[in-house]
Amino acid sequence: HVMGLDDQLNQAIKWSEKIDFNSTAQDTISLFETNIRYVASLLSTYELTGKKHKKLITQAKTIGDHLLTGWVGDNKLPYNTLQNWNTYGAPQQNGAIIAETGTIVLEFYKLSKYTGDPKYKEHADKAMLATSQAKSTFPGLKGQGIDPKTNQATSL
Repeated sequence: HVMGLDDQLNQAIKWSEKIDFNSTAQDTISLFETNIRYVASLLSTYELTGKKHKKLITQAKTIGDHLLTGWVGDNKLPYNTLQNWNTYGAPQQNGAIIAETGTIVLEFYKLSKYTGDPKYKEHADKAMLATSQAKSTFPGLKGQGIDPKTNQATSL
């Protein structure tokens, strides 16, 4: 298994399967950080353990459904700061970062594959297209920030 730490791995899996990801005490949540730390970890653990722990996919789906609230209306990019996680509230409309797009493609493609639900991949595709079509702030270099409403770079 993972680095020979079978006991620790099994303990972490059992713990992860019991977490209630529908609730948090936080006022705001970073879409980027939540995706790379939680969704990626759950999906990676599922794959690294031979795809035996289906509950990890259920947990990743729960988080993914909350992350989808980052997309507002017809926006192709999600806003990064989510609020009112417990009630699937609207995000703070404060912009997006291009790093989100890159990681969303990885996790959301896998999430669609393992859940059989194409909505995650569809959102990732929209984000990647918007990022690739955003104006460059320097030839060939996309800005660090992109406004989800306009798909225009907001900063280097």
